[in-house]
Amino acid sequence: MSKVLITGINGFIGKHLVDLLSENNAEIFGLDLSKTSTDITGKPRKVAKIYYVDVRDKKSVTKIIHAIKPAYLFHLAGLITRDNLNDLLDINVFDTKNILDTIIDSNIKVLIPGSAAEYGCVIKDKLPISEDIAPLPIDNYGLSKLAQTLLGYQYYQTYGCRIYLARVFNICGPEEPERLVCAKIAKQIIKIQKEKLEPTIYVGNFETKRDFTDVRDVVKAYWAIINKGETGEIYNICSGEARSVKEIVDILSRIVGAVFTIKQDKTLVKKVDIPISIGCNKKIKNKTGWTPLIPLEKTLEDLLVALNNNAIDGRY
Repeated sequence: MSKVLITGINGFIGKHLVDLLSENNAEIFGLDLSKTSTDITGKPRKVAKIYYVDVRDKKSVTKIIHAIKPAYLFHLAGLITRDNLNDLLDINVFDTKNILDTIIDSNIKVLIPGSAAEYGCVIKDKLPISEDIAPLPIDNYGLSKLAQTLLGYQYYQTYGCRIYLARVFNICGPEEPERLVCAKIAKQIIKIQKEKLEPTIYVGNFETKRDFTDVRDVVKAYWAIINKGETGEIYNICSGEARSVKEIVDILSRIVGAVFTIKQDKTLVKKVDIPISIGCNKKIKNKTGWTPLIPLEKTLEDLLVALNNNAIDGRY
């Protein structure tokens, strides 16, 4: 039984990674600040032990990793707000350095998931975005994730660490946090139907297009990369199809059998935005055999079910 350590284990992706690894008979350990570790049914997930520490606490992180001696480490802890660059660098880059300093003399396989935000605004002639595109992030979040990716690559080159790198496009699915677009729209729909409100959905820029992948497919990609990928290589995790925010609303409308009006909320419009982001997943498919299997319609249906369950249980 392989030991696995997951930082950010109680986050959106961490919870689903636990579910996948449990199916693969892994002994799972975690680091997190949050103490919420139940699935959408309210049942606790199968984890050997969770350490509630800040990943920026290098002394504690080092002690924990040396005690566990994991075969795999998935570094999912991080900050996704796009505002304060100092906070983003502190949490996304320097906490990663703490992890990497600890595993220099070990044989631990480490996966660092980056973001499509690293690529920035790619011209249409260069779409879909392959891993060969030069990253030019246009916001602070993308900048911090690029620095994180480059740090991982540095430790691979300089110290021979077993570092696996990914660039993940938009993730959606059950237990998605409300700050992400699909959950934000789905929760509005639930509220409208339960409280019989005016059928109006408020969004930011509803014409922007993004490449969405189900979180359950994403964690399978993580597992495929760390087992079948090459160290030091970057792999896009994406569906290869771009959908607009309006299309998300339309799909959710069909699922619930209702019609909604879409209105723009100017407070949700980003100052700097990317009109379209769509990834190429040929590299990960060719190297690992991974391919996204869950259609967006199924993802959004399951998201609605999960949000409804949470509403019934009073968990939001």
